[in-house]
Amino acid sequence: MGSIAINVNMLDIIALCLLVAAMVYLYVAYRFKKEIKKGIIRISKEIDKIADDKQVRSNDANKNLNPVYNALKKLEVAINKKNKTKEMIFEMAQTLAVNIELKNLLNEFINKVMEASLSQWGAFYIHNDVTNKLEIKSSIGFSKNLYNEFDIDIGEGLVGQVAQTKKIKIISDIPDDSIYLSRTFIGKIKPKDLILVPIITGEKLDGILVLGSIYGYSDDHVIILKGIRSYLGIGITNAMAYERTQMLSKELKFQNDIIQNMNNDLENKVIERTEFLNNVINSIKDYSIISTSKNGIITTWNRGAEIINGYSSDEMIGKNISMNYSERDRENGKAVKDFKIAEKNGEYLEYGWRNKKSGERYFADTIITPIYDNNKQVIGFTNIIKDITSIKSMEQALMNEKLFKNKIMESFERAVILIDTAGIIQDMNDKLLQITNYQRFDYLGKYVAKLFENEYEIEEKLKMIMKEDIRINWNTNIIIKDYGTRYVSIEAETVKDNEGFVKGVVVFVRE
Repeated sequence: MGSIAINVNMLDIIALCLLVAAMVYLYVAYRFKKEIKKGIIRISKEIDKIADDKQVRSNDANKNLNPVYNALKKLEVAINKKNKTKEMIFEMAQTLAVNIELKNLLNEFINKVMEASLSQWGAFYIHNDVTNKLEIKSSIGFSKNLYNEFDIDIGEGLVGQVAQTKKIKIISDIPDDSIYLSRTFIGKIKPKDLILVPIITGEKLDGILVLGSIYGYSDDHVIILKGIRSYLGIGITNAMAYERTQMLSKELKFQNDIIQNMNNDLENKVIERTEFLNNVINSIKDYSIISTSKNGIITTWNRGAEIINGYSSDEMIGKNISMNYSERDRENGKAVKDFKIAEKNGEYLEYGWRNKKSGERYFADTIITPIYDNNKQVIGFTNIIKDITSIKSMEQALMNEKLFKNKIMESFERAVILIDTAGIIQDMNDKLLQITNYQRFDYLGKYVAKLFENEYEIEEKLKMIMKEDIRINWNTNIIIKDYGTRYVSIEAETVKDNEGFVKGVVVFVRE
């Protein structure tokens, strides 16, 4: 029982402590809440006071900021206007950039610039550098009489004066009879203002732009026109250069066509002439006509060359001319040497042996001449060859015959003189030269009577011999070189050919 009582008392004490703590908490909370409320009221009053001060200051600031705001607003308007001007200029510059033909460029540009400047009339005069006059190239809205006007001199009229001063000019007083009039649905009207703008590239006058407006022109319009005119000058310069290029191109094409036609005609004539010459060359069968390059490659081989040499043109064209020489001459490089002599002297002549395809040799009479180009440079050679083997054989036969005849003549114990029917000495033996002390060349081709003292006697004797075909003897004096004369015995008779015709006289002389 005692322990239970103690436990009850302890619980009461704990409960009492908790009650006291709660009462303390409630008191503190009440006091803190009251202070918080006072603080909130005080802060609220401060906020209201600050708000009132801010309103006052804001009103003062607005009063100070209004002029700045207005200035900024004006600046914004100016910037927008400037940007719009730039856009207009850029748009017109694009028009100039995409048009290369002068007529299209001016027509499109005038439309654009009239739209930008609120114009109803537009025209453009080009400055002709050659005539130094202004020529109208494009017009919108102006009287048709404008096109009938003569070209304008620099300094003449309104347009000419602006061209002379090179300054923009605005004209407000437009005469009633001016050509700058247009008929519209509201009747006959004229512009309020005209503006004349010189277009200049560097120092060069390209032309004059003329615009007319029923509304007039402001400074903004002038700014636009000033901004675009340099682009227009460049565009006109390029377009005119293009026109000149086109004209030159057409002229060159025309000239080229003429030259081409001439070349075609010339080529046809050359072909015809070449064919004719080839036909002529190939018709020559007695001569071998061969053309070569400078280094001896055969380019032409005519029919005569085929007959004489035995090679066809297909076999020889493209081959070296040295094939036509003997093996020994090829080893010695004779063809090259012949060409060098021909190039140096203008021709080369020779007689020599050549080879045929069959291996047979023939004796050739050859002439080699250089072929020159237009600059007088050697580009090849022509070889003209004739087979003279038969002539060579005949010459050899005659030579053999002459040797035989000389042997016969020298076999005589007497001096012998051979003369033709005209009395001209053809030959003699050495015994005559021993008698007269003359040389062979002193007698050959001379009249035989000149050898004797009595020329008349000799002439008469020879006539008698040839007329009567007899042999006669007589004595006379023969002329001795440096010693006067010598008395000799003469015997003479005719010489006949195989057919019995008299060919001359043989005269025997004995001391």
